[in-house]
Amino acid sequence: MGTKVKVAAEFGGSEQLGLPSTTDRDKFIALLKILSEERVKTGQIANPIRFSGYRMIQELGLSRNGGIYEEIVRWGKRMTDTTNYFREGSLSRCEEGYPQSAQQVMEVHCLR
Repeated sequence: MGTKVKVAAEFGGSEQLGLPSTTDRDKFIALLKILSEERVKTGQIANPIRFSGYRMIQELGLSRNGGIYEEIVRWGKRMTDTTNYFREGSLSRCEEGYPQSAQQVMEVHCLR
């Protein structure tokens, strides 16, 4: 039939900021909209991602204040600090361990 493969994913976050949570969802959706508009406008998405804090505030439908800018910066750092670890291996070779690779979720630069 084929070889069965066991895959495991682990997410590592910043000790100070923690892992992204459901409270980060609105900002992530706003980021996706900003990226979509950037792709339509320029034909590509730059890496690292750059946008103004004001642009994010507009997408979120919030009013400008110092607290919201700091919240966006913390969100960007939390997303940047989050790393995915993936392990996989065939079930018949579990005792050998799993190769491991890591990926940074994203790099975000919020410009004021």
